[in-house]
Amino acid sequence: MPVIKRYLNRKLYDTNAKQYITLDGIAELIRAGDEIQVVDNATGEDITAVTLSQIIFEREKKQSGFLP
Repeated sequence: MPVIKRYLNRKLYDTNAKQYITLDGIAELIRAGDEIQVVDNATGEDITAVTLSQIIFEREKKQSGFLP
């Protein structure tokens, strides 16, 4: 399971690939069937649900069907 670390500057780092990743990159991992975990680097808190919500929001914002 890929572990993504979120730093204070809001950058996301994929510890398996050893490179920075975007929200779109995380969405691609999920579409490929990977289960991911996103943790806050400073606190160690699991923020996977918050990140997935952010991905959904950004996707809806880009499409014409923006959520009310």
